[in-house]
Amino acid sequence: MISYEAYQDQEVIIKASVEVNSFKPSEGWRLGRGPGRQPEQPVRIWEIELDPEDFEGYNPFCAVNILHDRLFIEYDKTDMTPEPFLSYIKVKGLTLAHAATGAPVPQRGSLSCYRGHHWIIEDCTIDWSNGTGIDVGNECWHHTRIEGQILGSTIIRRNTIKNVGVCAIAGMFVSNMLIEDNLIVGTGWQRMELSWEAGAIKFHHSVNSLIRRNVIRDSHGCDAIWLDVANENNRITANLLLDGLDSREHIFMECTRDVENMIDNNIIWNVEGRFDRDSLPQEPGSSGWYKKNRSWHKKWLRDLRGRYGSPQDSQQFNRQVP
Repeated sequence: MISYEAYQDQEVIIKASVEVNSFKPSEGWRLGRGPGRQPEQPVRIWEIELDPEDFEGYNPFCAVNILHDRLFIEYDKTDMTPEPFLSYIKVKGLTLAHAATGAPVPQRGSLSCYRGHHWIIEDCTIDWSNGTGIDVGNECWHHTRIEGQILGSTIIRRNTIKNVGVCAIAGMFVSNMLIEDNLIVGTGWQRMELSWEAGAIKFHHSVNSLIRRNVIRDSHGCDAIWLDVANENNRITANLLLDGLDSREHIFMECTRDVENMIDNNIIWNVEGRFDRDSLPQEPGSSGWYKKNRSWHKKWLRDLRGRYGSPQDSQQFNRQVP
């Protein structure tokens, strides 16, 4: 097993963000409503030229953030990922922050096993990931299962996973998983529950796995633990699930029958069900979910940032989360 860990308990932070401070006034814009008219309040527009060296490989601004047509990304022409199937890897004590991961599926996290198996991920911090925090399975439904391929057999323990937009821990077709003693806070701020992939812990086809002693807080518009389809011989026990808003089911065992699973000794506290549908106007399809002006969403983000700080203020978050 290859181990990547902090040397002598020192702090190691891997960020996918770049600090920029070379903004300059942007000229040539008509700021009033008509020719020659000026706005009532002074307005200034600032710009910055992005350095191409910061975007080696593929263009992250082309990464899909919703689940519609993604053919334009041209996966066949652009290699956006390293070689898959790396296995017997240990990652310990690292902080990974500010990752612009796309919305699942595919499940591609700040820390990705990328279809490998027998990983140990422990004592790490995932801080502000756009889509997924950690992925441990076959990534999506479309990958052909290779004969003899092992998926899962991974331990995820004592990690802190904060402010992930859609799914904190994701696994597609996983077996023999141990998920224990993790703190997962603030999942779901993208409000993509109609993507059917939103959850603090979201596994598909989970077999022979144990999820225990995790603390999951402030899940919004998503389930805390969701085992999706054909789950067998799993146990969900001794988890503390706190402060959920607009949850469908905080523990959700979906499309599973005629096999044994156990859910026992969990505490679910202060979890509110889904929104009052009678208070919302009827709209066709899912069009209402993609509107930019959602006052309840903005209020929740303000409350979240006021409580834990902005993505740029991780120390504030660390002080307030026990």
